[in-house]
Amino acid sequence: MFNSNSFDIAALAVSDTSILHLKGPDDELLYSDAEKTQPVTVELYGPGSDQYAAVEKRISDRNIERMLKGKKKAQISAESAKADRLEKLIGCTKAFSPNFRYTPAGDAQGDAFHRAVYSDPRIGFIADQVLAHIGDWANFTPSSATS
Repeated sequence: MFNSNSFDIAALAVSDTSILHLKGPDDELLYSDAEKTQPVTVELYGPGSDQYAAVEKRISDRNIERMLKGKKKAQISAESAKADRLEKLIGCTKAFSPNFRYTPAGDAQGDAFHRAVYSDPRIGFIADQVLAHIGDWANFTPSSATS
């Protein structure tokens, strides 16, 4: 039985996805037009989504398997940290906005396109923003439709 003064925590449930308005390396918001009416964005899966949970599980399972095989801790972090980061970025990216181009990726689409973007250290500021965004539950609240 519920008390009439109780609080239903379900009211605070977060959305599965959120839109991140990307910034350049100068911390300025990116637009594809001079009038600044077309934001360059990426739609991301957040910590309450099945996609995020699946990525976290794969990374965790792989790290546990490595430890059970007796690999040295230093090797695990040196060899896998970059791969784990990349997997999280790719797995938590639903889509970039249609006005986001990355010509070095050629005709790549979906995960292959995301891998190309996130693997290029020259545009690493994109990956850093995405990781920070998906790491903050507040970005997935209904009041935070875009960030």
